[in-house]
Amino acid sequence: SMNTEVAKMNEKYQLKKEDLLGSWKLLAFKITSPNGLTKNWGPNSNGVLIYEKSGHMSTSINSGACLDDCAANIDKNILFYAGTYEL
Repeated sequence: SMNTEVAKMNEKYQLKKEDLLGSWKLLAFKITSPNGLTKNWGPNSNGVLIYEKSGHMSTSINSGACLDDCAANIDKNILFYAGTYEL
């Protein structure tokens, strides 16, 4: 799960909240299925992650797959998320 991965990173690198604050460019977005297979979400995924001191974060991710009829497939190619985080 995402929380497990964050906990592993925090243990390995001893991250502090201040280390995450600000805007970050997403270089890749991978999905791991329940059977353990990992694949890229789209051919050229990219996006932005924003972490605030208040404990809130947001992200927008584009799969990079939108070539022809973007409007018809927008729900399959763009992901937005906002919520809280803690380390």
